[in-house]
Amino acid sequence: MNAVEGPTVVGLDLSLRHTGIAYADGTTATIETSDERGTNRLAIIRQAVRDALDVAEFLPDLVVVEGYSYHSRGRALFGLGELGGVVRLELHDLGAPWAVLSPSALKKYATGRHQANKTEMVVAARDRLGFEGVSDDQADALWLRAAGLAHMGAPLARMPKANQRALESLQLMVSPSTVEP
Repeated sequence: MNAVEGPTVVGLDLSLRHTGIAYADGTTATIETSDERGTNRLAIIRQAVRDALDVAEFLPDLVVVEGYSYHSRGRALFGLGELGGVVRLELHDLGAPWAVLSPSALKKYATGRHQANKTEMVVAARDRLGFEGVSDDQADALWLRAAGLAHMGAPLARMPKANQRALESLQLMVSPSTVEP
């Protein structure tokens, strides 16, 4: 049984070194994989995603993943693509409904600015969501969760209308196993 009241949403800020997770209960964590490489790193993050979804008891109503940063360059771009693919396939296999929010839309939702920096995202999370941490990865994950909850009609904070319009770009993905026959 779901111990969280209202819709359950998990936020995932995917990164090769510091993946931020906002769990359905609002707590956050960072999955550190700086010392790992290759498929071992991908496996660690995939397991953390499984754990975040707590599949043994329930699937969340929605998982919100930060979209790809198309401004990335070099080898990191390929690694992020692999990570994104692994996580998206895991969500698909688990039958979890999920959505993608672009980095610029996430920043706009949180701060009102498409080009907000990491510090501004953390400050906004503290001011609006009661975040007490310092990790920008966790703050981003918390904002992804907040965006998902707002999309589902259960906002965590009152947001200006201009910020709310950023959610229009939220792309919902439904796994085949979640579609009614």
